[in-house]
Parts: sequence; C-alpha cells; structure tokens
Amino acid sequence: MFKVDFAFGIALYLGSVLCIISIFWMFGEKETKVLAGPNEKKEFIWQCEICTYTYVDSKNFSISRCPRCGSYNERK
Repeated sequence: MFKVDFAFGIALYLGSVLCIISIFWMFGEKETKVLAGPNEKKEFIWQCEICTYTYVDSKNFSISRCPRCGSYNERK
C-alpha cells in the first residue's frame, strides 16, 4: 500500500469526477448536433423558453407547444 496525501486524494477525486462529467457533456453535445443536421431546416427546430428543451416541430406556425412542459413558444 502506498501513502496518499489528503489534498492529493481530494484533487484526484475531483479530477476524476470532472472528467466523467465532461465525457457525458461531450456525448450530449454530439446528440444536439445530430438533431440539427444538414438535412434539417432551421425553422423547424425550437427551444423552449421555460425548460430549455430542444425539439422539432414540423408545422410552420408562429407558435409551438413544448412536448415536455406544455408551454407555448413564439417564433423569434
């Protein structure tokens, strides 16, 4: 067994947690970029102002309803 200083142990723990969070964040960003691919039209991609959920609404209206929280969003 080898000795580990308390400060080094805390830094190692926080560093590993930070790495895990950043890996999940990168995979989440990859899914968002796939959603807005080159074949998708930008006017059909909406982001809810209340819950910040990004969704696709294929109807070309000026108001859309969020499928997650049910709030209405206006086209800007």
